[in-house]
Amino acid sequence: MTTRSLLLVAALLLAITGLMVQDAAACRIMPSPMPIVRPIPRPRPVRKPLETRTHTAEITIKGPVASVAVDATFYNPNPYVMEGTYFFPLEADAAVDNFEMEINGKMVKGELLDAEKARSIYEGIVRKMKDPGLLEFVGTKMLKCRVYPMNANSETKVSLTYSLALKAQGGLYEFTYPYRSARPEGGTISSVAVKVTIEQPQGIKTVYSPTHKVDVKRDGDQKATLGFEATKTMPERDFKVYFGTSQKDIGLSVVTHKPAGEDGYFLLSLTPKVEVDAAKVQPKSLVFVMDTSGSMAGDKIKQAKGALRYCVNSLKEKDHFGLITFATEPTVFQDALVPATKDNVKAALEFIDQIEARGGTAINDALLEALRMTKDAKSLPLICFLTDGLPTIGETSVKAILKNIGGANAKTQARLFVFGVGYDVNTELLDRLADDNHGSPDYVTPKEDIEIKVSAFYQKVANPVLGDVALAFPGLKVKDVYPKQLPDLFRGTQLMVLGRFEGKGQKAIKLAGKVGDEKKEFVYETDFAENKGNSFLPRLWATRKVAFLLSEIRAHGSKKELVGEVVRLGKRYGIMTPYTSFLVVEDGARPQVAHRMDRARDALESKREGRGAVDLARTLGAAKEAAALPTAPPATAAPARPGLRHGQTGGRKPKGDATGRWRARGASGPVLGMNAEAEEAVREVAADKIVQIADKTFYRKPDGFLYDSTYDDARHKAKIVEVKAFSDDYFKLLKQHEGIGRYLAEDQPMVLVVDDDHVYKITKAD
Repeated sequence: MTTRSLLLVAALLLAITGLMVQDAAACRIMPSPMPIVRPIPRPRPVRKPLETRTHTAEITIKGPVASVAVDATFYNPNPYVMEGTYFFPLEADAAVDNFEMEINGKMVKGELLDAEKARSIYEGIVRKMKDPGLLEFVGTKMLKCRVYPMNANSETKVSLTYSLALKAQGGLYEFTYPYRSARPEGGTISSVAVKVTIEQPQGIKTVYSPTHKVDVKRDGDQKATLGFEATKTMPERDFKVYFGTSQKDIGLSVVTHKPAGEDGYFLLSLTPKVEVDAAKVQPKSLVFVMDTSGSMAGDKIKQAKGALRYCVNSLKEKDHFGLITFATEPTVFQDALVPATKDNVKAALEFIDQIEARGGTAINDALLEALRMTKDAKSLPLICFLTDGLPTIGETSVKAILKNIGGANAKTQARLFVFGVGYDVNTELLDRLADDNHGSPDYVTPKEDIEIKVSAFYQKVANPVLGDVALAFPGLKVKDVYPKQLPDLFRGTQLMVLGRFEGKGQKAIKLAGKVGDEKKEFVYETDFAENKGNSFLPRLWATRKVAFLLSEIRAHGSKKELVGEVVRLGKRYGIMTPYTSFLVVEDGARPQVAHRMDRARDALESKREGRGAVDLARTLGAAKEAAALPTAPPATAAPARPGLRHGQTGGRKPKGDATGRWRARGASGPVLGMNAEAEEAVREVAADKIVQIADKTFYRKPDGFLYDSTYDDARHKAKIVEVKAFSDDYFKLLKQHEGIGRYLAEDQPMVLVVDDDHVYKITKAD
């Protein structure tokens, strides 16, 4: 054989070898170049990473069957044709009854692999490529399909449709879309959209996503639509949706997270019917109290008057109402509550037309007048109070006003909903007025429309369903339940309750309350099971509790036990607050960051007025009511930080990242109790120190290792077992401890606490 022939054979063998060794990842394509035969072997050009330009998912759930349509557009930036394999993970118990794949308009045959066969493929790729990014999918099924050709400098479009059966537990269904598996090989995804349509003939009660902020639109009791969109984003966690079906007027569902041997976490939702049965509509007694002081002049008074007109026009004939304006002193529409007849509504609209802005701000007198009116209420008494200023007339002491209103409302128990307009309001006063009187506070910033805010409030309280709500858990010990005081239920709303529990098994939950003067009780059966499947719950519960504790500190000062609990929870769950600043400013962090943290602490404890105070009040209010984990800002909002891989904090630069942008998972969501300036500084430092992975928090220490937040040197040091990445022992851990792959997938040296008897130090491979 001639030298030329030998060179040709060698070139061919090299090319074929390159084709056989393929990278792979789930819900995206990792290619290998097609063989290129040259007369003389030359170094292969460095392959540029594939770009993911679009990723959309349309999910339709009818009854127990979910139909999923996925469309993705990939771009090959290389000057040659490429081939790859498309992987899509599914839950191990998913029962797929349909699977079709279309690539660039042509139907392509794929295959569905069971969890065990998929495991061997995932682990095999990890072993060969020394990249553990696929380990989080170990234990799942896999849809697999060959993608060819991917033309040079061209887009490749992939469409996948499949359907699977969902299982209900206690009337609650869970659907998971493997969104985190869509992480691109390089850069961020240019455009993402996920839409879910749910249709249930039995009626939909609960519907929410605990993982993403979504817009939910209800079309009667039997249909709901929700979804989210993002641009230039990096998927950080799977997209989950829970929905419950029930024939009862009030649906109840429970989601739990309880590893063996630990106290559990639960998320309970209460959802009344959406459709209104005219025969069951409960009347209400609603008093509108509006600030008409001189500072309300201009657009504010116009918007406020528009809001009042909308609310008055929306009253039902069974309702009773009152109108009070206040400046230097209160002015009433009528001395008592009046029925919402056509004549009374017409007269009220004429009263609103005459409102002008002038005078001081007599908050104490106006609220006492409203409470006087509600004493004779024959239905649920509600007060909507709107002000843009501080008390300047009559009683001006915050402490005295709170005492006066609390005493006047002790017997009537009217619900006080408060709107602070602008930044010149006392947030301590407004928050306490609402919290102490069974209502809730809200704030309207200068760029927001008062009419839209107040109109949305009215829609919320338009149809009372159950007042004086109380929950009981016979045979089950529950603790740390938030909110501490349960609000009333209104049609079209949803109440989320988070807490801890001891024990397990089938339990009864009792819901009690009042419809008018009549007492009502509902009983539900549900399962408080041992499971690790809802890993979002611990941090969601902790965020709620920390928000409650910070609100207490704002109201009553920084008591030692309150601050101590904030610090403990902050460290355990990676929640940043002014009192957990040590998590990011230790080990020689920049002095200005520590200074800003001190200022944030002072502001939390003492600042009551101004933009910063309003921002704090809004942040804490949102955290106390949130049913989903805080979402991170857009990827483009953060500056490029060398060494950050997508979806994690710290460590090596991602392979093939062409954009120079990475996400800091540990810095996602709001920093509770801080203003914008301090929050930005904390995020930047926290990005190097805190990593959230599933249900665990890790902290980067000076030795470069990520330490599990539950690691305690005194208890765990002697039990540490050192395991080298990609060794045989490394892969044994995957089989020994179910779910450990989601932590190992971060490809970080770490100290991981599985339980008190199993602690591992994962070191880098040679």
